[in-house]
Amino acid sequence: MVPPPPPPPFSPASSLSPTTRQRHVALPDSVEQLIARICAEQSLSPPDYLARCELARVGEFVSMKILGVIASSRVRNFSGYVMHLAKNSPIAMARNAEGLSTRQSGCFSGPSVGDDSDTSSDDWTMVERGPILADQELTSRAPLVVLTNPPHLEANGARLDERVCRRLEMEMDHGRLQNYDHCFSSIPQRDRPSCERAPCPQMKALGNLEFRKAFLILCYLGRAKLEETVSVELLRELAHMPMEAFEFHIWKEFGMKNIKPCDRTKILDWDPSKTHVYHCHVDLRGNVTFKGPFLESTKTHLQRVLGDENILQVKFEEISQEEKTKYDLKNHYFDVYHPVAEQGIELGLRRYRFLVYKDGGKEEKKKSGNKSSVKCYFVRTDSGWDRDQETDFLYGKTVNQIRLHFMHIHTVPSLAKYISRFSLILSKTLKLNIDLSDPELNVQPIPNIHCKEGNTDLKGIHTDGTGFISEDLALQCPMYVFKGNIQADKDGLVLGTASSKRQKIHDNDGPPLLMQVRLFYNGLCAKGTLLIDKRLPKKTILLYDSMIKVEEDVKMRGIVQSFNSLEVVNTSNRPKKVHLSRYLISLLHYGGVPAEFFLGLLSSALAEAESCHYDRSAALKVALNYEGIDNGHLTARMIMSGMPLDEPFLHYRLGLMMGEERKGLLAGKIAINDSYYLMGTADPTGKLGPNQVCVILDQGQLSGDVLVYKHPGLHPGDIHLLQATYVEDLKNVVGNSKYAIFFRLWDPDH
Repeated sequence: MVPPPPPPPFSPASSLSPTTRQRHVALPDSVEQLIARICAEQSLSPPDYLARCELARVGEFVSMKILGVIASSRVRNFSGYVMHLAKNSPIAMARNAEGLSTRQSGCFSGPSVGDDSDTSSDDWTMVERGPILADQELTSRAPLVVLTNPPHLEANGARLDERVCRRLEMEMDHGRLQNYDHCFSSIPQRDRPSCERAPCPQMKALGNLEFRKAFLILCYLGRAKLEETVSVELLRELAHMPMEAFEFHIWKEFGMKNIKPCDRTKILDWDPSKTHVYHCHVDLRGNVTFKGPFLESTKTHLQRVLGDENILQVKFEEISQEEKTKYDLKNHYFDVYHPVAEQGIELGLRRYRFLVYKDGGKEEKKKSGNKSSVKCYFVRTDSGWDRDQETDFLYGKTVNQIRLHFMHIHTVPSLAKYISRFSLILSKTLKLNIDLSDPELNVQPIPNIHCKEGNTDLKGIHTDGTGFISEDLALQCPMYVFKGNIQADKDGLVLGTASSKRQKIHDNDGPPLLMQVRLFYNGLCAKGTLLIDKRLPKKTILLYDSMIKVEEDVKMRGIVQSFNSLEVVNTSNRPKKVHLSRYLISLLHYGGVPAEFFLGLLSSALAEAESCHYDRSAALKVALNYEGIDNGHLTARMIMSGMPLDEPFLHYRLGLMMGEERKGLLAGKIAINDSYYLMGTADPTGKLGPNQVCVILDQGQLSGDVLVYKHPGLHPGDIHLLQATYVEDLKNVVGNSKYAIFFRLWDPDH
């Protein structure tokens, strides 16, 4: 027999339940009696502390209505259903919007929302007004059902609720409430939590440290309490230490006692100019663990706008395959993780709330183990530290208001698009030094060119995701950018990523031919590629409609400050070495390429991989090919410095990379010559004929038969035999820029 699962951490039966840690919430007798009857009839556990708080907040009349709905339904999660109905009741929403009611929310300096340590000695709490409707719903399309004139309310109270609900209806008709809540005028902005009593001296002193130092202290505390582990005098001593000495000191002082050695933050160069990423893990009991900071050389639009220390990257633990049969997954995840979504995550005296998430896919899942591949990004909204001044940009803003500073995301038609398109702020990019507030700048949308059959437009778009940029703006972009990083130049020198190290564009190089970009402009958000067009007037960007993912809301002009930016993900770089895949090998073999050809390539690749232990050039090639698993090109730097290949650490690192090489060979990842990865776009001249393409490489345009393949090759049309054709008129458009493939663009108007 499988033993019954333990009660969820936030259920009343659990030792972690808030009802066991905080005073009982008194409810009217009629409400208590109905709760008892529902629990008896449906064999449910009583509502937890948070649910009882919601019932107390909405009052007896609304509580009885909510419980009446539950009594006539079959539910599995009593507390969750109470929370849902209470937050969506008309009077509750109206009162929230008017700021009429307040609620108490416990706030403590421990490391976890669900920490099982005793919190009775905590000497401070936070008071917060109920959130407005815009914070609870991403869309407000459903009609608002207004409950007017409850019989037991006084006349003044009934008229007040009716007036508030009518006001909400007017706002809903005029536009969605999340449209920046119509910016402070019609609905008061939510008050931010403020401390009623001072925190412990150690917590207050922690706020005087550089944030990455404060974060590292919280990481090394583990489950220990700050006030019992660290003194104020020690914090003052640590304030002036360099990071290397600081990390070593706190590790010896208390880190090695509280966390595992594998969780220690090991950084050789604490470069403050690099991006600092702060991680947070939430386990199945709701406990929060901080890890990091981790240093990266790239930034996202989100990090540039808000700053590294105001962003927390959160991952939630998943139940393993072996344990899934023991849990009611839906209810367990809700009971544990819903409080995190509702209350946010506390880091010291700061509170971080959910902003956006991004799914890392299968590759990220392999690295994450039992943690979800989904990365959630929380942003700081509240703080009790003096260092976070009230003049700070984030102070006093709701999450929806913060979102509107990036793009007018409320204009998208569906929740799926809301999620996918807002996550564009998480792309690793290189920001171009272009003033998008310049009144002379012309950012202009142009209509798509559709595929045609006769005079009928087809669903396909020739110009899907493409656009144009004038030469003067394109010159602001470095030649070689990959995933937001400036790459090696034509001489093989790595040119760095910081703005002070950006490469100078040589006269004979010119700008990149194609740029994969993200454009944030006055609430509009666009993604796709921009092709240099020397024919355009200066300061011009043309966007096909298919590039625009989020439209500007003209009603927001002058109300919401937009963070405008043109950011580059990749440029049309010199092609790297091409590798085959299982799919491509199958297609080529089916097309007549003999198996012996592929076996010969495999033998050569195996021999080259084995030679990296004694051939310096082969070792360097392997190290550069696997820079993604190499900490700051450490292996490549060791080889180039002349270190012997049999040096133990270098030998170990090369062995790891050889293992990755073998895994790639097993998957059919075999290098092949005279093949190129190229960015593609539509022919701007309209000169290409049927079955023709234009390919521009190092030495200019290519001529002859070419096999064009789109990975993974699972759809009809993903592999074609085409003719590379020289197009004279293309020189007038792209000049001497290189590395791209142009496809035929046919239209009767050309």
